[in-house]
Amino acid sequence: MLATADADHWFSVLTAAGVPAAPLNDIAGGVQFAARLGLDPVTTVGPDAQPTVRHPVRYSRTPPSYRLAPPRSASTAPPFAHGSPPPLPERTPMSDLRPTETLFPLLDRVPTADAEWALRARRVVDEHVRATIDDDAELARFRHETVAAFAEAGLLGLHISGYGCAGASPLAYGLVCQEVEAVDSGWRTLLSVQGSSPWARSPSSAPSSTSRSCCPAWPVARSSDASASRSLPAAATRRR
Repeated sequence: MLATADADHWFSVLTAAGVPAAPLNDIAGGVQFAARLGLDPVTTVGPDAQPTVRHPVRYSRTPPSYRLAPPRSASTAPPFAHGSPPPLPERTPMSDLRPTETLFPLLDRVPTADAEWALRARRVVDEHVRATIDDDAELARFRHETVAAFAEAGLLGLHISGYGCAGASPLAYGLVCQEVEAVDSGWRTLLSVQGSSPWARSPSSAPSSTSRSCCPAWPVARSSDASASRSLPAAATRRR
């Protein structure tokens, strides 16, 4: 049915019926389309009145200014003063980045016990993640053995009390997540989402004997309503 007419026809029909729609455009077509809608998408800059795209947001008190004209086309652009343009800087490998302490010097301002957890996390990621994360990201490789290193350091379920977890403070948990996030978001996700959120379901819905003898694998419940959390089915795996 859609092949019976062009995009402009269907745009008119759909918008008249109150259906949000727009044709797929290239850059020039997108600017023309915005002009058709009365959005005034083009402004001019510089003594030559070069056209450029107008900022899409209008501010009543601080309207955007346009100080620099866009680059000209290759046929009219002046040559670079020193030949070829300078090369783009290379991406800094994770192994060369400094710890978060250089950006957020917090450890000297927090309780010693919390700072020690952060330093422990830093040692773990320095030893098991930092040196290989660039290659692992390119190859989409997940090192399962690193999970064991996080567990042995007590970083999984860090702020959970019981079940063999450390029961550290929320501050320590945040500092540990910061240290891991500074090296790789994926491992921070494992630490916080897979390592803590599934454990955070209220243990009051499980018998105390089960709580003592089983390692819970509760479904993730992000509802602020505790009763909604308790209504979810629970599963548990007995420790061997």
